[in-house]
Amino acid sequence: MNRAKYVIPLLFVAVSMATIQPGAVRSVSAESTPLVVVVADAQALHQTEDAVDVAASFIGLLSTLQGAQRFVFVGGEDPSRQVGPFSASDPDYDESRARILTLLGTVDEQSAPLAGLLLEAQAVLSREQGAPGSEVYVITGDSVETDFGQLAVQLSPLAGRFDEFGWTINGVELPNASAESVLFLEGLASESAGRVIDLSGTDALMDVADSLLGRVGRGSLSALGRRDLDPAELMSSAISIVPGTSETTIMLFRDDTVGEMQLSDPLGFGVSAFDQSKFQIVETPHAIIWRLIDPEPGNWRVDVTGMNGGVSVWRHTENDYSLALIANEPVPLNEPAAILAYVQRGDQPVNLEDVRMYANITTPEGSRVTLEMMDDGIGSDAVEGDGSFTLTLPPLLARGEYQVELELDWLTYNHRISSLTSFSTSIFPGLLVTAVDFGELEPGARTHVANVVVHVDGQPYPVNPETLTANLNSTEDEPGIIELVPMRVYGDGPAFEYDVFLTAPDYGRFSVSYLLDTEYAGRVFQHSTDAAFFIVEPPVAVAEVVTDVVADLAPAVTLPSAVQSLPVPFINDAPSGFPMLAVWIPIGLLVVLGAAASWVLTRTRPYGFIYDDQDDPLVDFAAIRRHPVLELLLRGSIKGNELGLPGLEGVVFRFSKGQIQITSQGDHPTVRVNNQPLVGQTTIEDRTWIGTGGKLYTFLLSPPSPMLEGSGD
Repeated sequence: MNRAKYVIPLLFVAVSMATIQPGAVRSVSAESTPLVVVVADAQALHQTEDAVDVAASFIGLLSTLQGAQRFVFVGGEDPSRQVGPFSASDPDYDESRARILTLLGTVDEQSAPLAGLLLEAQAVLSREQGAPGSEVYVITGDSVETDFGQLAVQLSPLAGRFDEFGWTINGVELPNASAESVLFLEGLASESAGRVIDLSGTDALMDVADSLLGRVGRGSLSALGRRDLDPAELMSSAISIVPGTSETTIMLFRDDTVGEMQLSDPLGFGVSAFDQSKFQIVETPHAIIWRLIDPEPGNWRVDVTGMNGGVSVWRHTENDYSLALIANEPVPLNEPAAILAYVQRGDQPVNLEDVRMYANITTPEGSRVTLEMMDDGIGSDAVEGDGSFTLTLPPLLARGEYQVELELDWLTYNHRISSLTSFSTSIFPGLLVTAVDFGELEPGARTHVANVVVHVDGQPYPVNPETLTANLNSTEDEPGIIELVPMRVYGDGPAFEYDVFLTAPDYGRFSVSYLLDTEYAGRVFQHSTDAAFFIVEPPVAVAEVVTDVVADLAPAVTLPSAVQSLPVPFINDAPSGFPMLAVWIPIGLLVVLGAAASWVLTRTRPYGFIYDDQDDPLVDFAAIRRHPVLELLLRGSIKGNELGLPGLEGVVFRFSKGQIQITSQGDHPTVRVNNQPLVGQTTIEDRTWIGTGGKLYTFLLSPPSPMLEGSGD
C-alpha cells in the first residue's frame, strides 16, 4: 500500500520534470513581478496538534502585510484549484481568505500529496510568469504515513529546478514538529537557497510580522503592551496616532484562540469591520490585524477580555511626514558648522507645533552623540518658529561620512518619527598666522608685524589677494592702516604667503583678525582667525616718575630769609655726624611696598572652568590652591603646569575684569585656540576650544547645563 502511495507521486514528478522546459518558464514579460505561493499539506496538518490554527495565522500575516504583493494558495483535494493570485488591497480579499480557511479545514484521504502540490506551485509560477525572487512556502505536519527520507529523494530534482529559475523554497516549521520533518524542510530549502521559518517560539508570529514589514521597506513593529491574562482580566493598550499618519497597523498576538477584542477611536467609538473605506480587520486564530487608513489623530485604545495566556499588542505606523537635512557639504573639518533640518509632507515643507527635533550623529569611528536642534531664533537659527531647526556643530575632527538619524518627537503624543541621512567632511583651507619680532611699535611707522600662510592640511594653497582680508580695530578715532602684501616669486596672481604691515596713526591699542572668503570643494567657504593685539605706547620717563613720587612724599620746605642769605659752605666727602641714608632707605621701602600692595589689590582673581571633549570638568580656576607667596605674586595669572593637563605646560592664563588672555611661553607642544595656532598671546572667551596633542579642551565662564543623552525607540 505504502509503495503504491509513493510510486505514483514519483512518476508524477518524473513526467512533469520531463515536460516542463526552462525556456517556457523563463519567457516572462518585462512587467512580471515576484509571486508568493503557499503550499499546505492539509492532511498532514490535521494530524499535528494546533498546526491548522498556526498555519492559518501564518498565512493571514503573509497575505496581509506585504501590500500589493501577489499571493497564491495551493492545497486541498485538487491542487489545480488554487486560490489567487490576489493581494491584500483587492476588494475580494476577505472572500479569498475564506476559501483558504475552507481548504485548510477540509481533509480526506484523496488530498493531493506534497509532491503534487509542489508541481502545481511550479505550474502556477509558470502560468503567472513569476519573476526571479518569487517564493514558495511549504507547510506540512507530521503524518504517520509520510516517509520524509523518501519524500526528500523524490523532491530533490524539482527543488533544483526552482533554483534554476530564481525561485526559492522556504520551509515552515510548526510547533511540536518532529526532528525528521524539520530536517526534511531544511534540506528542501537548501536546494534553492531558501530558509526555514520557525513558528514554535513564544513570539514567533510577531517575528514573522516584523520581518515581513522590514522586507518590504515599511519599518518595524513597536510594542504597546504584553501580559499573561486570566479570562476574567481586562487588558487595555493606548495607541497615540499623530497628525500626518497615512496608515496604522495594529496587531494582537494571543496564545488562546477565544476571547473578545475591541479597537476604539479617540471619541470612544468601536471600529466596525463594515467600514471598508477606513478599516480592514483580519482575524486569524492566533493573530488579529487592524489596518487603519488615514486614521483620526488622537489616542486610540485596544481592549482585550476573556483570553487565557499570553497577549501582546504591537503597532506599525506609516506617516506622510518625513525629515530632511540640509548640510552644506562637504562640512569643513576643525570648523564650527551649521546644519538645518525641517519636516516635509511629500516635497512641501510643513511647520508643526509642539514638536522637538533631535540629531543622533555617529562619527566615522562609531562614537555617537545626541544633540537637540532648535527653532528659537537664537544663534544660527534665523527665525523663531518657522519650522526650520538648526544646530551648530562643534569642530569635527574625523574625516569621512557622518551618519545622522533625525528624530521628531510630538510633545502631546507618545510617538516619534525618524529619518536616516548623512553628511561628509573634508579638510578645507586654513590660515597660519606667525608673529614677527618687530621690537617697539611707533606712531606713523610702517611695521612688519606678522606673516599669514594659506594652507590645506599643511600644504600651501595659493589664493587670490582679494579673497584674503585683514580687519583692523583700534581704541583710537583713527584705526590706522593694515596691509597684506603677497609674497610671489614673480608676476601677479594667487599667493599662499602674505606679509602683514601695520601703520599706527598714534599711540593706542589695535587688534587685527583675518578672513579668508573663497570657493573650495564646490562650495563657498569662509574661515576667520581670532584677533591678535598690538599696543603702541609712549616711552616712560623713569626719572620724572621717581622725582614726582619723592616730591609727593617729601614736599619742599621754605627756609627763613636769614638762613637763605648765608653763604653756602663747601661740603667735602667726609662723613657727617648724622647718617641721612638711614632716612632715605625706609622711605624707599615704603614707596615700593605701597606700589606692590596697590598692584596686588588691583589684580583679578582667576575664574572660569576647563572641560574635556566628553563635557567632564577638569579645572575650576577659582578653586586652585597655591602657595601663599605664589598667590600674592601671581594673583592674576596661572601657569599651565599648575593645571595638570597634558599639553598645556607651556601656556599662561592671565585674568582681568574685561578679558582673559592665554600666552605661549617656551618650547612646548603646539597649542591651538579655536583651531588657530597660539602664537604669542590671544584672548579667550566663553566656549573657546583649546587643542593640543590630540586632546580638545573647552574653556567655559560657567558650568554647562546637563547634556541631552542619546535615546531611541
